[in-house]
Amino acid sequence: MKLSRTDAVRFVEGRLGMKMADLELAEKRSSFLDEMIVAFHRHLPFQTISNMAIAPEDRDVPSWEQIKEDMYSGRGGICYALNYFASELLRSLGFSVYLVSGMTDVERDNPHVIVIVDGLVRRGDVHLVDVGLGYATLRAVSLDFPNESPLFEDSFQPYKYVRLKEEDPAGGIYRKYARLHKRIKNNDPRHFPVVVDGWAHVYHFDMEPKSLDELNESFSTQIYRNLRLPVSRTLRIVHWVNGRATAVRNNSLLREEDDTGGEGKGRHLRDTPLRTDDEIVAAILDRFSCFSEELLRQAINVWRNLPDVK
Repeated sequence: MKLSRTDAVRFVEGRLGMKMADLELAEKRSSFLDEMIVAFHRHLPFQTISNMAIAPEDRDVPSWEQIKEDMYSGRGGICYALNYFASELLRSLGFSVYLVSGMTDVERDNPHVIVIVDGLVRRGDVHLVDVGLGYATLRAVSLDFPNESPLFEDSFQPYKYVRLKEEDPAGGIYRKYARLHKRIKNNDPRHFPVVVDGWAHVYHFDMEPKSLDELNESFSTQIYRNLRLPVSRTLRIVHWVNGRATAVRNNSLLREEDDTGGEGKGRHLRDTPLRTDDEIVAAILDRFSCFSEELLRQAINVWRNLPDVK
């Protein structure tokens, strides 16, 4: 194991601010996991700042020691770091977990890593844990549904998971899933090219466990060193406090608010422009104290001077 149980308990109680008592009761494991997922979204932001502060030619998949440092300091990271660390933390706490990979439908050749938990409630069940998407998934999602999951409204972007029908060598077994977002007017700045019947396809994945070596290879070439992807070209940080998102994306401060009324009542992101580097730095430091001003200015400088890539 990458973490001892003692280290895992200290992290949960210290960085995540949780109590460990519920985990000792078998019937509370599910609620404990949900509470931990919410704490990840609150205390460990999805962010591209750490990678952006590195010159493009020097970027690579972070080592386990670097990931640990980023998590213990509260800096978080992108999906690879967040979900990899979450899987090791859960394994050290006695959960049966493995990692699977998927592909986003937002950009081509953009892999995504997800945690699968086996036997959370009963033997043979499977649950998805995703603390590294950059959208809220504030619960462990059961994948044991016939066709699709319930609609979840954790934040401004309603979502669900569906099974994808695909012939399987074993005889028509479902092996793939997709995450879909309900396309409502909420100022979501990201573009989703695949929209079917009002549902935007965010990512799809299969259930084949992936080794760390397999993940490292794909993420090194397709994420950390690929300047064609927004995740490598966008200055972005987001977390959720009481289920509401606060984010900085390039030169915008985004805050989740309630809609004022009318059809489609729900939540949206209010966009406040950040006109200077000083305003970007201040907006991040006011909400995410885990970064130094020096690192933020370095990341902003690299972001503003990224080469054009066709």
